[in-house]
Amino acid sequence: LAHYRTSFYRFDYRYQGINPLFLKFIFNIAPNYKGDFYPIKKDRLIGYGIGFILLTPIGPLEMIYSRGDEIISDSMQSHLYFTFGYMF
Repeated sequence: LAHYRTSFYRFDYRYQGINPLFLKFIFNIAPNYKGDFYPIKKDRLIGYGIGFILLTPIGPLEMIYSRGDEIISDSMQSHLYFTFGYMF
């Protein structure tokens, strides 16, 4: 059974625009990614995202568009995330 060490790094930056609107930038990297369960085409994974946060009286509304490496192929994948309310 092989054991691998994997490091994940995530950098978030939130910029306050016109109150109550914030811009959010995200960057992720796994510089030495290895997997046990399926063949992996890359030894490093990178992803990024951009979006906004709107503060409302009943909680924050967040929408993020992200793009990053797909693990088992050489292509990129995109996602749109939407959250509303406070996390507990």
